[in-house]
Amino acid sequence: MSMSTPVELIPVTLLTGFLGSGKTTVLNHLVQQPELPHHHDVNRHDDHIRAFCFSVDVPIPEEVFAAWLEVSMSFVGADILRVKGILNIEGSDRPVVIHGVQHIFHPPVTLPAWPSDDKRSRLVFITRDVGRDVIEDSFRAFSHALPKAWEAVG
Repeated sequence: MSMSTPVELIPVTLLTGFLGSGKTTVLNHLVQQPELPHHHDVNRHDDHIRAFCFSVDVPIPEEVFAAWLEVSMSFVGADILRVKGILNIEGSDRPVVIHGVQHIFHPPVTLPAWPSDDKRSRLVFITRDVGRDVIEDSFRAFSHALPKAWEAVG
């Protein structure tokens, strides 16, 4: 076929789905064919970089979250490359959004309302040599131990 040969145009939605949603498309079908060669992109990172999300089903006391985050940053902050989250803070009916890069955190932003009925806190971490278990286990430990310690002192 030469460049002067007329070709029938393929509707973009056939390749990418409606508005680029990627749902039920020819392109997705072709990409999933096992006989085609696949070149896996590891996001230009090495094996030391991890990304994960964890959620908390109950509202989080603000003091517990702040103390946990501060201690976490003091121990492994240089290896916490990025943190983003939407938090259900105890005593508030509005979500709080956080965003940090290593030791630098933007001021938390309180949104006017939850984007959906799902009011779980969700945190996304990108780390270097810090596993999901370290983050989740330390959060659980703070969530259980810190309120009891405050009760004992107060």
